[in-house]
Amino acid sequence: MEGGDIYRATNSLRGSLRRSIRNSSVEVFSHGSSREEDDEEALKWAALEKLPTYDRLRKGILASASKGVASEIDVTDLGFQQRQALLDRLVKVAEEDNEKFLLKLKNRIERVGIDMPTIEVRFEHINVEAEAHVGGRALPSFVNATLGVLEGIVNFLHIIPSGKKKFNILKDVSGVIKPSRMTLLLGPPSSGKTTLLLALAGKLDPALKVSGRVTYNGHGLNEFIPQRTAAYISQHDLHIGEMTVRETLAFSARFQGVGHSHDMLAELSRREKEANIKPDPDLDVFMKHLKSLRLFFRRSLKVMNKVTGLGDPFSYQTVEVSQNFIEEVMELVELNPIRNALVGLPGVNGLSTEQRKRLTIAVELVANPSIIFMDEPTSGLDARAAAIVMRTVRNTVDTGRTVVCTIHQPSIDIFEAFDELFLMKRGGQEIYVGPLGRHSSHLIKYFEEIEGVSKIKDGYNPATWMLEVTTSAQELAMGVDFTEIYRNSDLYRRNKALISELSTPSPGSKDLYFPTQYSTSFFTQCVACFWKQRWSYWRNPPYTAVRFFFTTFIGLMFGTIFWDLGTKTERQQDLFNAIGSMYAAVLFLGVQNSLSVQPVVAIERTVFYRERAAGMYSALPYAFAQVLIEIPYVFAQAAVYSILVYSMIGFEWTAAKFFWNLFFMVCTLLYFTYYGMMAVAMTPNHHIASIVSASFYSIWNLFSGFIMPRPSMPVWWRWYFWGCPVAWTLYGLVASQFGDIQKTMVDRDGTVEEFIRSYFGFKHDFLGEIAAGIVGWTVLFAFFFAFGIKVFNFQKR
Repeated sequence: MEGGDIYRATNSLRGSLRRSIRNSSVEVFSHGSSREEDDEEALKWAALEKLPTYDRLRKGILASASKGVASEIDVTDLGFQQRQALLDRLVKVAEEDNEKFLLKLKNRIERVGIDMPTIEVRFEHINVEAEAHVGGRALPSFVNATLGVLEGIVNFLHIIPSGKKKFNILKDVSGVIKPSRMTLLLGPPSSGKTTLLLALAGKLDPALKVSGRVTYNGHGLNEFIPQRTAAYISQHDLHIGEMTVRETLAFSARFQGVGHSHDMLAELSRREKEANIKPDPDLDVFMKHLKSLRLFFRRSLKVMNKVTGLGDPFSYQTVEVSQNFIEEVMELVELNPIRNALVGLPGVNGLSTEQRKRLTIAVELVANPSIIFMDEPTSGLDARAAAIVMRTVRNTVDTGRTVVCTIHQPSIDIFEAFDELFLMKRGGQEIYVGPLGRHSSHLIKYFEEIEGVSKIKDGYNPATWMLEVTTSAQELAMGVDFTEIYRNSDLYRRNKALISELSTPSPGSKDLYFPTQYSTSFFTQCVACFWKQRWSYWRNPPYTAVRFFFTTFIGLMFGTIFWDLGTKTERQQDLFNAIGSMYAAVLFLGVQNSLSVQPVVAIERTVFYRERAAGMYSALPYAFAQVLIEIPYVFAQAAVYSILVYSMIGFEWTAAKFFWNLFFMVCTLLYFTYYGMMAVAMTPNHHIASIVSASFYSIWNLFSGFIMPRPSMPVWWRWYFWGCPVAWTLYGLVASQFGDIQKTMVDRDGTVEEFIRSYFGFKHDFLGEIAAGIVGWTVLFAFFFAFGIKVFNFQKR
């Protein structure tokens, strides 16, 4: 409630407000205002200024709503009515004059000479080149796929040159992204907008050939970790569907942190005390109570912070600070009404497309980035939804951040909400880089001065007009090159001079330094990832509940089919039937676990790609959490099956035999589950993973030791028995249940133990090694799942 009223009051701010904030020199605070206070209040302020800095940041002077008498209060103990009265005084003023409230905030900072840290992104002579097949060779056919594999091998061996054609995506692009502005990257399809956005965010595919230089405040991308300063928001809204909006933001905040909230306020308070300046009492209490500097004025460049301590730069951040910041971000992007709604799956359930887009923006905002790159934030939205999303983006810029967007064809309202324009043409070249001006006046003037360009009609969308008059067809008809016109213009020369001036670090600045790549320690990443997986699994009945239902059904079915066969071991056929129940259960339940986990992991992997690219956590904590969360569910699944089957089939009820059975079933279901996860991690999608897995299921079935026992296998294939995990499972289950029975069989010479040893090759005294082997298979598949997640990246963009 507290921050939300302020944000709602500033939602209507547009270009005139932003310009007035930049240019106004209105004096809101003065020495004289403090002189005019009555003596009693002056004494209270004097007493307040004598307090230590930490205590002074907790105290304020607040007038009573009923009596109008000012009194000293602790800002952390404000009651509801006090907060409401304070907000009414501040917000009502903002509603009457939208500029006044933000001017108060701005002028309080500027009054004491505090310069807001900002980021300027400069890029010089950026060239991006790609290689691809053309014509029929580019079609996704079986023949082309086979040729692609063979070509990759011979190219790697440098036998023949590549048959791919080279394309220029970006060609000699230069420019400046100015701080605290809203910049639009605009151009027709294939103009390189998204590629330029990725280049500025430091997220280009390593396979691309890139030249040129991108700097943040004069520092190259190789000098720091861009993800710790900038946020890239893809046009694809990828989130865990089983988590709520609030939980999704809390998960992001756990990794990315919000920084320290008192730094700027403490410095502001110190300078005001030294200059004998008394701020507006209501504004002072407001800023101290809400710690709103985290949104409005906490713009310190994170890459400049040298932080130590176990790889956790934000270890001093309290839970309360993080929660307060999340609440403020939800107010900023208008998510409070749906805070407890499940995210759901796109187009199926949960949030609407527009709500998911705002959630995507909020997920990056909780990291408190200084600059945000947005790729098509309005794609797939109708006019109303697009307006809501862009209002959220405008709110973000009004908090002091820099935002760069690509939009395919914006409406006139959305277009004129931007401050700067970077216009590109097909082929990846810029044709206009500069301010839009009021009602796009600067842009219109620039193009209308070019001979042959038609004038814009009254009320026509400048974005549409500009794209129409700068097409390749228009260039041919007019006999001009808009890139050459721009590079011969005064605007280009001014931009080039600015780039040259600002492309080197300021004198005396230190090299950027990060103690670790990530904001949190490895342990914190593991805990947070496990917390997310816990909710994801708990709220996913189609996966977890159906798996238990299937296990119960199989247990009851096998129990009734093989009723009381566990005690009938005198005859060979009865023994085969009992062993057959074990063999069938292993394959039925194991394959079901492997198949059912694959689509779940495939969906979560897409979210993992986004979160890892944002610098939230590394691959290993995610893999650790994914592996660990399966253990309790698989244990419960195996326990349900073992209890049902043991009681109905009638295996020998001894503690040792039951727990051996439970142990082997738990490990078996785990390694089948981990195998399914591994198959997804090493293939582009779960469809291919299921096809690849099917061949292994058939081989494991054949070499399990039941269809053809190991002693009966050809010598040249017998080695693979030990390379088949199902064979180890069947060995352990059979040897633990029947491998020590000394009962004589009626239709064969010898005991049950001797028959098991001679026919199957299973020895009871080898159980320890078999148990170690089963654990080894489980660990092996889990390891290769983590390896696949860490090494392979099947994102298309």
